[in-house]
Amino acid sequence: MNFGFNPPDPDAVKEAMNRLKDVFARAAAADTGSAQPLFQKLSDTFNKAVDSAQDLQNQNPDMDPRQAMAQLMPTLMQVQMSMSRIQQAARTNPAAAEALQELMTDMRSEMSALLGGM
Repeated sequence: MNFGFNPPDPDAVKEAMNRLKDVFARAAAADTGSAQPLFQKLSDTFNKAVDSAQDLQNQNPDMDPRQAMAQLMPTLMQVQMSMSRIQQAARTNPAAAEALQELMTDMRSEMSALLGGM
């Protein structure tokens, strides 16, 4: 019984993840002054998480999602730490605050588009 849940098309997920990479790359390229290295690190770390997830999927398509999450957890924690640092910088850096707001809006749009296709 799937309770009305249909898994997303794997190709659509890959496309969505690539669009999210672009979202993070745009944030990293934004003129955020002293916060720019933080946005670049966030983008690099997010790309690493996506690439690792895709590698895991390619290596073992039947992998238990809990096992995959356990393997991705260190990278996901780095994403969270980078995001926290950007939030701190955004408190005193208007350009960082604007880039962060745009990043969050774009992320929500991409996630809504992906989840809407399920």
